[in-house]
Amino acid sequence: MKVDEFLDQYASAPLASGVIKHLAGGSRQGLWVKGLAGSSIAALSAAVTSKLKGTHLFILNEKEQAAYFFNDLESLFDEKEGSFQRKKVLFFPTSYTKSYDLAHTDNTNALERSQAVGKLSSQVSTKIIITYPEALAEKLVTRSFLSKSTFRIKLDDELDMDELIDFLDEQHFEREDFVIGPGQYAVRGGILDVFSYSNDFPYRIEFLGDNVASLRSFDPENQLSVDKLSRVAIIPDLNDRRIEHKRENLQALLPDDAVIWVEDTTFSRDRIDEEYKKAVKVIESQDDMPADGKVEDLFQTGSEWLSGLGEFPLVGFSKRSPGDGFFVIEADIIPQPSFNKNFDLLAGDLQGHTANTFSKLILSSNPKQLERLHTIFEDISFRTKTKER
Repeated sequence: MKVDEFLDQYASAPLASGVIKHLAGGSRQGLWVKGLAGSSIAALSAAVTSKLKGTHLFILNEKEQAAYFFNDLESLFDEKEGSFQRKKVLFFPTSYTKSYDLAHTDNTNALERSQAVGKLSSQVSTKIIITYPEALAEKLVTRSFLSKSTFRIKLDDELDMDELIDFLDEQHFEREDFVIGPGQYAVRGGILDVFSYSNDFPYRIEFLGDNVASLRSFDPENQLSVDKLSRVAIIPDLNDRRIEHKRENLQALLPDDAVIWVEDTTFSRDRIDEEYKKAVKVIESQDDMPADGKVEDLFQTGSEWLSGLGEFPLVGFSKRSPGDGFFVIEADIIPQPSFNKNFDLLAGDLQGHTANTFSKLILSSNPKQLERLHTIFEDISFRTKTKER
């Protein structure tokens, strides 16, 4: 069974179709999907977002949970490989890796944050942003600043290379002999390489006089082309605290019809508050923070974040109620038992579901894992029907 077939089946089942009906109806009443467990959260989310185009923000309680959820959705939408331009599932981490080292951002995290923000202004019909409370505590540049700081180039554009270089210098890109990381650019004759914070790979822009003759992305390790492009958007590090501009929270960058999915609103509010309080202490103690870096300009409180949720359709999927007035859909998912590599036990459990007329699907991104399972089931005389993904 192909993944898109699986998502179609899941979307037509009562649980997912009920969520789709509620959200598609334009209701602003919050929705609580009660009783989800295990990977049913990812399966439901993928099925719903495959049918409901638009922007979806998922907020998981912990960074590790968010990373696993991101991995699940990448697999379900077959986005492990392929061009970044066509990706719709993005991860939005904190800009730093070491806890509360707020003055020093991590380049990889900064790239992922900027990519997610940049994708919000792209023409992709479905955008899925996955994050966690600590990442939401940090404020971002405004929509107007993002627009002003984005340099868009199309194939065959008339463009003076010096104009582009001036933009890169103003946005704190560093000129190097070779481009190896985000925030760098290099010039060789009529070729300009730039590693924008909007893409996984740097861009190579070839000029013929003042005309853009070629646009492509390339792998900096071997210099080989990855994709031929018709247009690119160059975005600086939007997390750079040298940017002297008003900042706002992520919700302010979302379109009005975005759907926000929150595992636990109370938990997220409290965790964001903790981040804010710790940021106060860090900013007061670090000498290398910007002189005008006030904590309220760089971070939001939990109550600020919570007050902004009311502007969007909200889906809660925690074990406890997200609040009064929510429409409830019962999922009634039973967690999978632990089989501890006892395949006879697994086969017996699956056989029991067969007796109750359940369809049984085992998903894996690795075909060899499915082959191994099929062989094991044959060895223990448990019959299966195997279809490739």
